[in-house]
Amino acid sequence: MHDPVTDLVVLVPGFLGFSRVGEFYYFAERVIATLRGALEARLDRCVPVVPCRTQPTRGLAERQQFLLGRILALDEALGGVRRVHLVGHSTGGLDAELLTWDKPLAGDSWGPYARVRDKITSVTTLAAPLLGSSLAASNVARFFEEPILNLRSVPDVLCLLQRLAVLVPRVQASADAAAGILSSQPETLKFFLNVLSRRDLIGNLAPQVVAQLRSGGRSDGHVQITSFVTVTPEVADAEPEMGSFFLALRSIIAAYALPAVSDVIRENVTLLRAHAAQAIRAPGVAPPEIDASTNDGIVDSARQIMNAALPDQLGGILIADHADVLGHYDRKDARIESRPLNGSLLHSGSRFGDDEFFALYQHVAAAIVRVIRAGGEREHAPGLPAAA
Repeated sequence: MHDPVTDLVVLVPGFLGFSRVGEFYYFAERVIATLRGALEARLDRCVPVVPCRTQPTRGLAERQQFLLGRILALDEALGGVRRVHLVGHSTGGLDAELLTWDKPLAGDSWGPYARVRDKITSVTTLAAPLLGSSLAASNVARFFEEPILNLRSVPDVLCLLQRLAVLVPRVQASADAAAGILSSQPETLKFFLNVLSRRDLIGNLAPQVVAQLRSGGRSDGHVQITSFVTVTPEVADAEPEMGSFFLALRSIIAAYALPAVSDVIRENVTLLRAHAAQAIRAPGVAPPEIDASTNDGIVDSARQIMNAALPDQLGGILIADHADVLGHYDRKDARIESRPLNGSLLHSGSRFGDDEFFALYQHVAAAIVRVIRAGGEREHAPGLPAAA
């Protein structure tokens, strides 16, 4: 007879929406073990950490309904938990945060999901486009959203794909990630057909669309939100380690970010600069120089927090790229010269490694436990930036 489960942690994936394709896991297998171990060591009881899937590239409203259904199913499978904690990466973080609003994106009532939605006690976001992503506003994104209407973007798209093609053999050689994805061909084919058939999410993540979306709703204020922000090193600091695909993505975001700087973004940049010295970073990596163009290869750093007026929502800053925080980095012990056990996906030159990975998920666990113990009262975890 198992003891009843009080708290459930759900890992919410980002843009592509899968928890696993073939043998490739969205959240590297060590995320579950690390976070669960950290939680249970602090609470001395069972705390399941479960990855779930969402709808690949579907619009935010459709993803929200599907995610609620998955959470409800998990809650029922565990016999009804007291609290649900969401940890969302990238768009999954935005999905999770939108569940704290007073009403759903589609309709005026949470309906049959109200009971499980009311159990959501904390939301932790990792590299999430809470204010959208400039990449989603780029000509490359517009091409993938509406190819026929954006043929002028073909040269830029081809250039990006060429750089991606150079990256794939490196990933294969170091991690066999591509082989893992292709090891389950029917499942993989179904996933990619799903992605290609519906691309609503690309448009939904453009900064102006997210801003309009936020103008129509508000948080109900009952859920603690903690956001971890990712930034990548300056080119001069890590150029030999950076991949051309990552550099292309980062330059695209910077080009579209700078002309769209608002007062909110300026305030967010000021907040991040104030805490940059405390960033979780690999030995020898300098504190980041943050401005409105700083990003992690997918999302602008200043768009990963909602409002500088709520500094207690900043959980911490990491020198890491968009995939590092998932456990997809060059995995080896920094003290031993050896080949990586698995390969980085973006090659940002962040030098993010095991020590930084474990530090991050200790902080994530601390944020969740803090909410459990304080009954929802806000308090800062040790070692993280204090409120300004």
